[in-house]
Amino acid sequence: MNLSSIVELVLGVTLLVLGRKLFWLMVAVAGFAVGWILAPQFFPDGQEHVPLIAGIVLGLLGALAGVFAQKVAVLLGGFLAGGYVLMLLSRGALAIPEWIPFVAGGILGALFMKWMFEWTLILLTSLLGALLIVSGLGVETEWHVWSVAILSVVGVVIQAKMKGKKKG
Repeated sequence: MNLSSIVELVLGVTLLVLGRKLFWLMVAVAGFAVGWILAPQFFPDGQEHVPLIAGIVLGLLGALAGVFAQKVAVLLGGFLAGGYVLMLLSRGALAIPEWIPFVAGGILGALFMKWMFEWTLILLTSLLGALLIVSGLGVETEWHVWSVAILSVVGVVIQAKMKGKKKG
């Protein structure tokens, strides 16, 4: 198992279980993932480190926004996570450029974050965490969708139970 897989697993499990409590982490991870995936499309002749740098920059901006500009970060996080999730889920299923499902998912994610913040946050962090875990484990293609679905449900149940617990 390489370092990238370990990072995906750690971030995925953290988001799956604690995503609602660590909103800034969701925005940071979504920003990193978007930078990592989309950088080669904007810089096709770029060197190997360009996606890493783009991911780190967008991830840091997302984390800072999540901590200091929460209203903006709610929409940004919803847009990035919704776009990333729909882009990955539609990959290979549609014969269209990846940016189209990304923008569509981003708009839906931002709108749902505005309308139903807590439940959308739980759903998006569960989906994003599940996708990262499945990617980190290198799950076979035929089990990919089922694995993401099962892990997402587990994440939603865990976070919903944590949401329901009363403090003190």
